[in-house]
Amino acid sequence: MKKRLFILAFFAAVLSSAHAQPEIKAYGSMPRKGTVIHGVVRDSEGPARAVEVFEVNKEKEVVAYTYSDKNGHFSLELVNRENGKFGAINTSGTLVIPIEFDELYDFNSAGNVVFGKKESKDRILYGIMSNKGTQILPPTFDFISSFINHHAVVCKDGKYGVVDSLGVIRIPVQFDRIVPYSLHDTDKSGLVAAVSNGKTGFVDINTGMVSIPFIYDDDPVGIVRFSEGFCALKKDGEYVCIDMTGNECIRAGWKYISEFNNGTATATKGSNTYVIDTGGNEITNLGNVRLLISDGRILLAYYGDSRWKVFDNYGIELSQIKCQSLSFWEQKNLLVVRKKNLLKKQVVFITDIYGQPICRTVFQELGIGSDENCPVKKHGKWGGRRIHCVTA
Repeated sequence: MKKRLFILAFFAAVLSSAHAQPEIKAYGSMPRKGTVIHGVVRDSEGPARAVEVFEVNKEKEVVAYTYSDKNGHFSLELVNRENGKFGAINTSGTLVIPIEFDELYDFNSAGNVVFGKKESKDRILYGIMSNKGTQILPPTFDFISSFINHHAVVCKDGKYGVVDSLGVIRIPVQFDRIVPYSLHDTDKSGLVAAVSNGKTGFVDINTGMVSIPFIYDDDPVGIVRFSEGFCALKKDGEYVCIDMTGNECIRAGWKYISEFNNGTATATKGSNTYVIDTGGNEITNLGNVRLLISDGRILLAYYGDSRWKVFDNYGIELSQIKCQSLSFWEQKNLLVVRKKNLLKKQVVFITDIYGQPICRTVFQELGIGSDENCPVKKHGKWGGRRIHCVTA
């Protein structure tokens, strides 16, 4: 009799758990990009999001991205997808967007999300809704990008324009290409780079009117946006620099001009690289640089034969380092140096910008993080490690 009661109680518990809400699992603060937690690959880049979305497979395993809340924490609830559909929950675990969309992405700080619904077997159309499921823009576009500065690039029938987070078309959908990177500076310049008939110009995002004429080369690999009020563009195969009125403050003759940071940029002429000012005046000749890496404050210049030099943004030399590769740990203002030891095996160590070692430990590999806790490889194994630096 007791055995029969136990079996009945067991099946009752199973049936009860089958109808219960899935558990919300909290994991504390947002992990770094690439961290794997219970099958969820997390990407911590971009602004904090207030709503989460994810996909699960038939085994109820999460196989897609989920997002943090506004405080940098996140929770996770397994929601069954239905016929490959997506839905969203808020951080309390409440279903706020029904599981009926073919695509759902870009939960942004404006409180909306891009969704996609199949029009036919091979075609999905995209629209915008609020993070509470209210439709803002109907699904009529072939593509909607992620939002940058509350604006997104939209495409319909091969033509491109820009829409804001309220669903208002700010730039008409009539251009051959919109340069998404230029949206990063719209809060300062109000100008968006666009391409029409193979030429680049700028459109005012507030009026939708052409502000700078389409007379510059289409440069798919260039960084076409305003930085500190200036933008480098190709014109007839050579680089010039314009201000926000379209005035050419640096004339042609350069093979390349970078973005301006703190009043300077790097530019290439002939076989030499220079640090220049906003008038195109040469401040420093860096010489024949094969590879130049810049974060706006520090320049890492590679000259071949494992020779690296470190400069400030005015071209003043800070150090010389002989190594295979060099990278800048921006959050800490440090350098990560990779070189071969006497056994010709790669080792990684950390120095200051003057080339002085400041870490007690040498690693096989090190992943640069946003704080002192970094993924490191030592003795063939990966793990998390707090980097202890030598202090004065």
